[in-house]
Amino acid sequence: MVPNLTILETTLKVTDLHPQQVVKWHVQVAGNGPITLLACHGFSQSTSYFNPIVKPLEGIAQVWALELPGHHKTNWPGERPCTPHDLLELLRAVKARTNHAPLAILGFSMGGRYAFALGQSAGAELHSLHLAAPEGLSPNWAQIISTETAIGRWIIRRQIDQPGIVTGPVRAMERMGILDKKMADFARANIANRALRVQLRESWIAMSGLKPDHEQLAQSAKKNKLPVHLYAGKRDPLISLENARKLAAKIPGATLHELDKGHFLIDANFGRRLAEWLAEPARPQEGSLGG
Repeated sequence: MVPNLTILETTLKVTDLHPQQVVKWHVQVAGNGPITLLACHGFSQSTSYFNPIVKPLEGIAQVWALELPGHHKTNWPGERPCTPHDLLELLRAVKARTNHAPLAILGFSMGGRYAFALGQSAGAELHSLHLAAPEGLSPNWAQIISTETAIGRWIIRRQIDQPGIVTGPVRAMERMGILDKKMADFARANIANRALRVQLRESWIAMSGLKPDHEQLAQSAKKNKLPVHLYAGKRDPLISLENARKLAAKIPGATLHELDKGHFLIDANFGRRLAEWLAEPARPQEGSLGG
């Protein structure tokens, strides 16, 4: 089935630092099924990353692949963090357009930060939560320093036109053995051109308002009987399998799927396995999105 592009509009509230603003979230919609799967991609990716799972999910879930802030056509305002309230507004918009179909969330890598936030704040509204090699298993100190300290904000702004500010230390840490080659190559790839460096800054600022809280997610899952699935690659150089195991052990009823893969987990086989789990009888959904 050929994907369709849809736009969801939400309004960001006035704050001390920001005016009221309207965001037009761009979403690629594909497939059909009684469940809506809202999928959040990783850094520098697009909605097409989830194309391989559309066919395996046919008849089970319709895939709503979201363009995240800082990426492509979603017009997220610069310098403004995204908040859990902003994501609740997005959920309202999705539910209104899908006739309040059961809503599952899938977050991959950076998109896992958004999925984390939805699991923490909207657990009662979700069919299930799926965290695939998620950002948020451990603190992202580079992102935290770059958005929450004066020197970090200066560096991430300056590196847009002077990438040596970042590539130099990365090269030094690689020589000293602090970073292995795969991690160093990953860091270099993410700032390989100016467009990516701008995107990195905008993405990190946007997700700085979403704080992964393992205890809060565990409490939400327990209170709302929310099925949580974690997916981790056994050969992932970026995401710690041990940290995934620790989080799975902390969340009541969570399932950890250890896959014989690296970091990039989403493919047709992942879609087939996801289809099996989504087809299981769903828990009754209670509660509503509050104001």
